[in-house]
Amino acid sequence: MRVSAYPMAAALAAAAVAASPAHAQQNRKYLGEIFIMPGSYCPQGATEADGKLLPIATFQALYTILGTSYGGDGATNFAVPDLRPPRDSSRPSGLRYCIALVGDYPVRS
Repeated sequence: MRVSAYPMAAALAAAAVAASPAHAQQNRKYLGEIFIMPGSYCPQGATEADGKLLPIATFQALYTILGTSYGGDGATNFAVPDLRPPRDSSRPSGLRYCIALVGDYPVRS
């Protein structure tokens, strides 16, 4: 007698979805969330975490999270963290750290 593994797999998948937060189920990012991307670019709505300066007027919500922790003058601009590897790093090429410029504002619990 053969027993199908499908019902068990479906039950496990349903349990995993039920146990994960709603935010993760929707596959959305939090504003300021840092993630790793393979390839040569960050997706739309994100920028490389390479220490660049961003204008406060354009990215006010992100500024309220980061402030001037990573640089900037705090009057007109602020910096995202610089997570690029050192030149002599053994990190595989083709991976980059990105920071979400748009997304849900993270609420403290």
